[in-house]
Amino acid sequence: VIRIEVRKFLVVRDLEAVPFEQDRILLQVYRDYRLSQLFDKQLKAMKKSLGKEMAKDLWYDFKQMQLEHERYYYVGTKRWNPGSGIQNAMEYLDRFYAAAKLTYTSELLNRVQILGEAETSIRLKAETALMSLDFESSYHRLYHMTFRLIQGRNTDLFFQLKKTFAAEYTLLSKDDQFIILSYLLNHTSLEISKGKDEFIRESFSLIQFGIQDQIFIINGIFDPNHFLNAIEVASNLQHFDWAWDFIAQWSSTLDPDKKDYYVSMGIALIHFKRGAYEACSGVLAPILPKSTLDEQRGMLMHFISL
Repeated sequence: VIRIEVRKFLVVRDLEAVPFEQDRILLQVYRDYRLSQLFDKQLKAMKKSLGKEMAKDLWYDFKQMQLEHERYYYVGTKRWNPGSGIQNAMEYLDRFYAAAKLTYTSELLNRVQILGEAETSIRLKAETALMSLDFESSYHRLYHMTFRLIQGRNTDLFFQLKKTFAAEYTLLSKDDQFIILSYLLNHTSLEISKGKDEFIRESFSLIQFGIQDQIFIINGIFDPNHFLNAIEVASNLQHFDWAWDFIAQWSSTLDPDKKDYYVSMGIALIHFKRGAYEACSGVLAPILPKSTLDEQRGMLMHFISL
């Protein structure tokens, strides 16, 4: 039954001529149906087959990342390590996504320059292909800098990417603006976690930039994680008036179904950072049992406040 479903899916997507893609979709079906033994067997077979490919294959690294991504996030097997922490998971997703974007771009450029054709063996999104034709394009340059930053976590490269992004972000799509700004903020979070408090101000300046140009708003909705992070970073700098004004001005752009929850979380964050623990607990107590959204942050604040 599963193979019949896969077959139908592949016919619709016209992927029957791409063996690796066919195997990968089968792997995803096994994962979705929680068929652990079949998933493990299929994964091992694909890795073994991949290992026989020529090292000069331009898609080798990308395929390898796809398999590792499947393995790492398949919670139905014992391979998943919950002790690795959410920060490591976010970091891994950063590496996977940026590298995949860059790999697609590099493949297209190679075919244009060396083979004189713009078609690739793996289909690209139209906007990715169009923006990648020029090696000097802002799209290619910014994603390449982003990948290097994620790979090496170099402070000088962070400031270089920040400066270049501020100068050229309008040349990117809205989604790409959001992605690269999120990578910059992820980097500041990592540096802050290492005790480098000077990056709190860097984080705040990036947040203000994203708010000013509405980069955090996608399809009319303010991203809730960036909404809460803006309040937390401002409160860490004791810019409490700014945080209150931010909630008043931008809460109307939150998802209507989740607005009350995230506004309450934002208010609780301000109280918590001011040391007003009784007020924080009072805001959190009514909302935590009703929602699983952002539960860890809310529960932690609630327990510490108590």
